[in-house]
Amino acid sequence: MNAEYLQLARQIKLAAAGGANVTTISFEFGAPYHHLTMWVRANTIGGTVNVTAQPLFGDVNNGTSTAVGNSTPTKVYQMADFEMRPATNITIKHPSDINPATPLKSALKLTNNDSSGVEISVFMVAISAAGAM
Repeated sequence: MNAEYLQLARQIKLAAAGGANVTTISFEFGAPYHHLTMWVRANTIGGTVNVTAQPLFGDVNNGTSTAVGNSTPTKVYQMADFEMRPATNITIKHPSDINPATPLKSALKLTNNDSSGVEISVFMVAISAAGAM
């Protein structure tokens, strides 16, 4: 298979419930992609982790919310094999259009529901056609 792999890896701190306990991470890329998969891992050993991960596409729920547990990598989303998603930073537009199209981004909304803060790692991996990057 002739493909290039796209990856986003982030480490994020979420405050306790009631604070800055919600964040959204977008997967951004300038070429169409497919086979997107997302994982979340809580970087906490011991204690309770109460984080939920909601996949989004175009700011709309894209699958079910998944609970993330203690330091175990959790797959929270895997795109259907036949699905292809558009580039997220669209610079080419039709001459008659006033503005470029609003991009449709794959994203992950993370919420900490616990009374203490948590640090988590997020991984998003996809495939693009070779030479598209």
